[in-house]
Amino acid sequence: MVTEERPDYAAVLAALDVTDWARVLDGVGAAEIWLRAATPGDPRIDELVSRLVILANHSKWEIRRAVANAAALALHPSFEGALAKLATDDNTRVRQAAEHAALRRRDWQNASTLGKQLIATAGSHRSMFAWTRPSLPTSHEPASSRLLPMS
Repeated sequence: MVTEERPDYAAVLAALDVTDWARVLDGVGAAEIWLRAATPGDPRIDELVSRLVILANHSKWEIRRAVANAAALALHPSFEGALAKLATDDNTRVRQAAEHAALRRRDWQNASTLGKQLIATAGSHRSMFAWTRPSLPTSHEPASSRLLPMS
């Protein structure tokens, strides 16, 4: 598997501010790579996401689609409004990318919620099923005392 090296943060921001749309598109791609590699809670994420949200209004559909694709990689709440706008874009490819991003973000949120629920209830479930696993024998306990009663 090929891993991509995380681009320099300052270079990513600079690429998002140029006037040549092809270079901006490359910058959004670099921003995706940077976001994938970012440590959760990194304060630079907020600034980068806000720059990407601004680009959701770009005149080129390729840029708007790339922003939607980047939004699929991060659960940052600032992307919500941009994705809602991009989901009604005139360009079909942009709309599809925004819908895909929204679905992926929803799936992540649901998986996160389910995981939290499972962790919270794991203790009570473990005690519910404790009777299914007989204890291991000890030197002073005869095997017959470990058998479960037949009902």
